[in-house]
Amino acid sequence: ELLDDVKALGFNKVYLNVTFGGHAIYPSDYLPQRHYDGKVYTGYKDYLECFVEEAHKRGIEVSAWTNTLICGDGRLPAVYKDRGWVLTGFNGEDNFNGMYFLDISRSDVQEFLINVFTELVANYNLDGVEFDFIRFPGGNLYSYDGVIANPAGIKDGGYTDSFINLFKTTTGFSGDVKQSLIQSKTFRNQWLQFKGDLLNGLVENLVTEMRKIKPNISFSGAIMPSISSAINVYQQNWDLWLDNGWLDTLEPMIYNGDTGSVMSTLASFYQKVNG
Repeated sequence: ELLDDVKALGFNKVYLNVTFGGHAIYPSDYLPQRHYDGKVYTGYKDYLECFVEEAHKRGIEVSAWTNTLICGDGRLPAVYKDRGWVLTGFNGEDNFNGMYFLDISRSDVQEFLINVFTELVANYNLDGVEFDFIRFPGGNLYSYDGVIANPAGIKDGGYTDSFINLFKTTTGFSGDVKQSLIQSKTFRNQWLQFKGDLLNGLVENLVTEMRKIKPNISFSGAIMPSISSAINVYQQNWDLWLDNGWLDTLEPMIYNGDTGSVMSTLASFYQKVNG
């Protein structure tokens, strides 16, 4: 009935949220399943297969919408907390406006993400995969000039032992990362570049591994509409991802109730992507 209504309304694609808060809506070897008792999907192995196949019968594509690097929204699920996989901020905070992020500096976290996504693509006849929260938490480190007089005001994610150790191994730096960040704008730029490169590598790896399974699957990303803000604040270089073919579709997050503001932002965005 739902999909009949979707078809009647003229939609040709659905983004179905398949992972959220440390759970999956489908049986998974890597995430606990969130499901409702008493539901039967006759002829199908589970809800997700039923949704995808019934949508296809109606000419509707289905893209798996994933909360890629979010491991908790409002609460931190044990599946991540117990493993020590949570990103921390400069001042020791483990959540960012109520959102908890995965620490992608850890090789086991990257392996986990690749397993989750390749399992999803291998087991379901999806048309696409949506990367939401494919970014770091919003930070202000880029905005400081000179010596930072009040480090308590720093907002930036990436200060687990794993993150700092990987930075040192990658760059050859052997000093105190936090003190150097406070003292030097050049060092802050190097740190932010490292974070961006780390995220770029993860996006490439995820896409590459999924395309090995399903070469023609489409990838989309929820992105900040300003490329400068995306890179500086979130280390989200969607311009590079688009150029390298890692994303096929960009979905700018223009959360604004004013039509004029939305259209102005879109006009700038269209000019940026240049076709």
